Amino acid sequence: MNNEQLYEIEFQKLTSTHSYTNNMNYHIHNFYEIYLLLDGDVNFYIKDSCYHMISNSVAIINGMEPHKLTNNKESKFTRIY
Repeated sequence: MNNEQLYEIEFQKLTSTHSYTNNMNYHIHNFYEIYLLLDGDVNFYIKDSCYHMISNSVAIINGMEPHKLTNNKESKFTRIY
């Protein structure tokens, strides 16, 4: 008998300038978030820490941790989350 459990993972792939992110407020989720920056230059704030992310960076955010994002450039960035 196979004891493997399968889980469905939902994700979105977005490409845009997201100028609104420079005014983004901290927010939380009741689930883990895996954030993959495919292309771009952003700052990811988790609680009181700031993480500079460039292309091909990954962030994993625990559930219920306040976080937000700011775009460091006016150019587009591509993310999967």
